Amino acid sequence: MSTLFKGGSAEKAGLELNDIKVSSNDRAFNKESYCDFYDYSRELLDEYNDIILKVKRGESVVKLRIEKRDLFE
Repeated sequence: MSTLFKGGSAEKAGLELNDIKVSSNDRAFNKESYCDFYDYSRELLDEYNDIILKVKRGESVVKLRIEKRDLFE
């Protein structure tokens, strides 16, 4: 991740700059583009209230639950 909104859902869930996306709700993103990841994430948020995101952080894989909420809440 190269950008996070301060106080946003992703930051509150523990996502950090330089985390590398691995999967979202068990869909792997090894070779897909950012646009594919973004589109799929938007689809998930239309259907569900949260996303389970796995990211690579250093040598570890971290699992985060990101809750859907208004950006300016």
